[in-house]
Amino acid sequence: MTKEAYKPGKECIKCGSCMTVCPVFQNTHMEADVARGRLAVLKQGEKDEKLARSAIMRDVLTRCLLCGACENVCANKVPAPRRVIQGREIARKRFNLPKQVQLAALTDQGLKGGLLRTGGKLAQGLLGGKIDKSSGLYLRFPASFFTDRKVIPAFTSPSWLERKKGADFSGPGLRIGFFAGCGTDHLFQQNAQALERLGEKAGLNIITVPGQGCCGLPAYAGGDRETAIACAKRNLDAFSALDLDAVATVCASCGSQIHNLPQLFEDDPEYLAKAEKMAAMHRDAAQILLDAPDFRDLLKQINAAAHGDTPRVYYHTPCHLRFGKSASSAPLDLLKSLDQRIDLIPPGGLTQCCGHGGGFNIDHHDLSLKIHQSGLGPILEQSPEKIVTGCTGCLMQFMEGVYTAERPQVEICHPLVLVDTLLK
Repeated sequence: MTKEAYKPGKECIKCGSCMTVCPVFQNTHMEADVARGRLAVLKQGEKDEKLARSAIMRDVLTRCLLCGACENVCANKVPAPRRVIQGREIARKRFNLPKQVQLAALTDQGLKGGLLRTGGKLAQGLLGGKIDKSSGLYLRFPASFFTDRKVIPAFTSPSWLERKKGADFSGPGLRIGFFAGCGTDHLFQQNAQALERLGEKAGLNIITVPGQGCCGLPAYAGGDRETAIACAKRNLDAFSALDLDAVATVCASCGSQIHNLPQLFEDDPEYLAKAEKMAAMHRDAAQILLDAPDFRDLLKQINAAAHGDTPRVYYHTPCHLRFGKSASSAPLDLLKSLDQRIDLIPPGGLTQCCGHGGGFNIDHHDLSLKIHQSGLGPILEQSPEKIVTGCTGCLMQFMEGVYTAERPQVEICHPLVLVDTLLK
């Protein structure tokens, strides 16, 4: 192992603040599952080859949600999540881990029949090549995803990007470039539709930028830096080709990765400039709408149309909107402004990570659900009719959670979808 990946271990003062916020540690109570212990093991791995190749190191590298809660409370601001990612990158290179392990498993002939039966159209899209091979869905949905879960997201064809080919700006409003992301592109197109309709009513000129692809977060978080860079270059070329006023996302994870892009090009001045510009232009879609004067008027109209039906709504803030450069309270602010139309339940219960964590949900599915269920119970005790959140992973986790809790009548949706519904 190289020293660069474990340098922050020398900065950790072992105060234990991370233990108070880490969702994994709070469920396992294992020192190696919290940033303090994780960094210590990574540091030891610099000089202990046996440890570097051990199951202990594998757990240290995979049993992290990358939620960012530890770094947020750390007195020294040790970037533990980034160091875990660097450790995964080193492990992938050092031990020659294949880039497409998940895809290889998914296309295994012995698994196809069962996957097609349990995975429905999503598995068919992956197996049949209907989804572009660069999509992060291949990393989010390996074979185990379809065999471990009760709830499989519905696959939509054609994809959102295919439907929007050839789209162009029209009208005098601000030029907003929409970054869809893989989840919205293939699974949650209603989120993009809601943004499109609300943006039009707000006088915004929103276009789904042609030529874009996966944000690269699944690859980046998994230590596949080369693929993450390739995804980034594709998107940077696509967005820099247009004269935009802002870049919008409806997935917090994608938005976070846009802010991560400059880290990928520290030795590439051309793409570093593009990455810094795109990161500076990015806003969560809710923020872009709230900043539009016409949308504020629209919210007043929605409230004025209030009637007896005020659904109880719980809002879950994704980790990528709670911590880091992409943090934003805009979705919650948006919901608060609809006080005449919804009964917004005060935060409580699952105020931490939902437990999904991308690859964490795949590698440690049972622990992922345990983390989720520990917070979901208090939320369900408040009898929500809708749980809203703005992240693909969070949406899938809550879909699975309410089903497992035998509360399938609770609707899981994106904040913009809820607002769009109130307009109808």
